[in-house]
Amino acid sequence: MVSESAFLTLRNAEGPWFVLACKPIYGVSSCYSKSGRFTTVNMAYSTDMRVAAHRHFKSAQVLCAEKGAGLQPGCRAVAGYLFGLSGELAVKKIMKDSGMPPLPPERRRDDPYFAHFPALKKMLSIASGRRSEELRRIAENSSLFQNWDTNMRYAPTKDIQKNDIDAWEASAKALVESMEAE
Repeated sequence: MVSESAFLTLRNAEGPWFVLACKPIYGVSSCYSKSGRFTTVNMAYSTDMRVAAHRHFKSAQVLCAEKGAGLQPGCRAVAGYLFGLSGELAVKKIMKDSGMPPLPPERRRDDPYFAHFPALKKMLSIASGRRSEELRRIAENSSLFQNWDTNMRYAPTKDIQKNDIDAWEASAKALVESMEAE
């Protein structure tokens, strides 16, 4: 199993030896122990935020278009979630292009590369780098992914409104286009 951040505990017969924290950054995992960074290892999956943004966007569009009996509105609700992921990936690609480095594993909670809307937008307000002005505009756009939250994945379908999904699609489309405009 591959996760965004993995913790590996090495054990012997007496119990835990030490814990390694491994954080994938663009397909490579930097590993840390209490004494600091000591190695990198290849992860099972590489990272390509651009391709992933397009994949999630296209998948969301396909789900929105599903017309089979019993498929709607549930497919549209899932599509809304995927539009948000697509938008986040586009923003993170822009961050990468801007030269924003990921934070060390112990600061993951503060790392925009691991944040989701709406917290991600708040973190962008202090962006610096080549595309920082563009990132700050994203942060200041109050309509961008309004009402979108990762907790929606637990919500009943009826709580996810059609007008929100339509707005999220427009937001994702704008961010993916912005990502490509570089």
